[in-house]
Amino acid sequence: VLVVQPNRQADVFTLGGVTWADGSAVTDYRLDGIRLTIPLPEPLEVGAVGKLYLEYSLALPPNEAREDFGPTPFGYTLRQINLVDWYPFLPPYDEADGWVVHNPWYYGENLVYPVADFEVSLQLLNAPAATLIAASAPDHGEEGAHLYRLENGRNFVFSISASYVMMEQQVGGTLVRGYFFPQQQTAGQAAFEATVEALQLFNDLFGVYPQPALTMVEADFMHGMEYQGLFFLSRGFFDTYEGKVGSFLVSIAAHETAHQWWYGLVGNDQALEPWLDEALSTYSERLFYERLHPDALEWWWFARINYYKPTGWVDSVLHYTAGYRPYRDAVYLNGARFLEDLRLSIGDEDFFAFLRDYAATYRDRIATGEGFFALLREHTTMDLSALLRKYFQNPL
Repeated sequence: VLVVQPNRQADVFTLGGVTWADGSAVTDYRLDGIRLTIPLPEPLEVGAVGKLYLEYSLALPPNEAREDFGPTPFGYTLRQINLVDWYPFLPPYDEADGWVVHNPWYYGENLVYPVADFEVSLQLLNAPAATLIAASAPDHGEEGAHLYRLENGRNFVFSISASYVMMEQQVGGTLVRGYFFPQQQTAGQAAFEATVEALQLFNDLFGVYPQPALTMVEADFMHGMEYQGLFFLSRGFFDTYEGKVGSFLVSIAAHETAHQWWYGLVGNDQALEPWLDEALSTYSERLFYERLHPDALEWWWFARINYYKPTGWVDSVLHYTAGYRPYRDAVYLNGARFLEDLRLSIGDEDFFAFLRDYAATYRDRIATGEGFFALLREHTTMDLSALLRKYFQNPL
C-alpha cells in the first residue's frame, strides 16, 4: 500500500502508470481515496529490495486553508506554490494491524511517516528570475538543475515563490534559512531569529538536530505546519506582530522548530496519538521562554494556555474529537499542562534526562504512548498514577 495524499481532492492526482523494474506493467492496482494498493507478484522477504516506478501528474489546487480547517498547505496562492505530501509514499507496517493508513480529517494531521532517504531533482520552467525555492534540504544543483538529498527524513517538501526575501545563518551543522514576503521584513527577521534561538536551545536540551537544513517559511494562508526540515508560519502571525518577543509569531516559531525533534527525529501516529508530538512541541515553547526570554513567560502562560481554559483528555484521538478547538485544547494545551505537572512531580533533573533519552531512544522510529511511559518510569520512582488519571482517558 502507498499513501497518495493528493488524491484526497478531486481532479488533482492522475496516475499514468505503474511498472516494475523489468518494465512490466502493473495492471491490477487499486486507487481508492488516499490508498494505492499494488499486489506483489510474491512476498518480499525481510531485507529484500523491490523497485517500482510510478508516473503521475498533479494539477495543483488553489490553497483555500481556513481557520478551524486544515492544515492544508498543498497547492498555490498568487504568491506561493507549496508541494507538501505531493508524492505516493510507503507508510509504516504494523505486524498486528497491517499498513498504517488513516483517512484524512478536516483538521489535524492524519499521516504517519517512516524515515526514508530522498534524492529529488527539480526543474522549473518559465519561472521568473527572482524565484526562490525553499526546501527540506540544501540545493546541490547548478545551472538550473536543482538537486536535493536528504537521509532519514519523514518527508520532502518545497515552497516556491518569486516574492520571497531570504535570510540565512549557519548553526553548527545546520543551515537555517528564513523565507518571507518583503512587506514583512521586521516580522520576518523576528521569526527567523526565534527559529535560530530555538534551534540552539533545543540542540542543548534534546540532543543535536541531525539534519543539514532547517527552513522557516511565511505561509500565504492562515495556518502553520511542520515538515521535515521545513515549517510554515501563518501569515496571520506576521500581520499581527507588534515587535514583542511575547507574540504568537515568536512562540509558534519555537513550537514548529521543536517539531524537528517531536515529529521529525521521533515519529508518532499523528492521528491516534497526536499528543506525542503536539504536547511536547507546545511545552517546548515554555522552555524557550523560560530559558531565553523569562520576562515574557507569564505572557506565554496566559495568552497561549490559560486564556483558553483548556479541558479534555490529552490522549484524544483525531477523528473522535468534537472540532478543532476541543482537539487543540485537549492535545496541545492540556498536554502542555500535563508536562508541566510531570516536571514538577519528578524534578528538573529527571525530567530533562528523560527528554534526552526519549529523543535518543526513539530516534528515526515511530514512538508510542506505551513506550513514552515505559521509558519515563526508568527515570523516576514517583507514583504517577494520579497524575495520569487526571490527564489521560486511558492512562498507561
